[in-house]
Amino acid sequence: FFCLANWVTGILHIQLLVSHIGVESFTQQEQQEQSWLSHQVLSSRNVTTTSWDTWYWGGLEYQIEHHLFPRLPRESLAKIAPRVEKLCHDCQLPYRTHTSWEVISDVVHDLQAVAQIAFEIPA
Repeated sequence: FFCLANWVTGILHIQLLVSHIGVESFTQQEQQEQSWLSHQVLSSRNVTTTSWDTWYWGGLEYQIEHHLFPRLPRESLAKIAPRVEKLCHDCQLPYRTHTSWEVISDVVHDLQAVAQIAFEIPA
């Protein structure tokens, strides 16, 4: 049970990291100056999946839709994606979607940048 629980938690952790790291982050003041819609869209991104990795994401590849409609069942997120993409276009907001490898690469680069900054801090 312990190994299985940690394996499942690890998968969810990776899904959350790649959907939230590598996108904009805002100060409290900046967040208050934005609309709710723009904040949700700008602070998340979707993952384009293939037939072999859709199972891994389990619906969370539609992170923008999930942020806008958190109580919507995961299997319905794909159905509303075209409407959300059109809404983003109409509101001049980026509807970001990248492959699994692109988002994982973005996270690795962001973590490397943070580590570099940490190494530069005097002890």
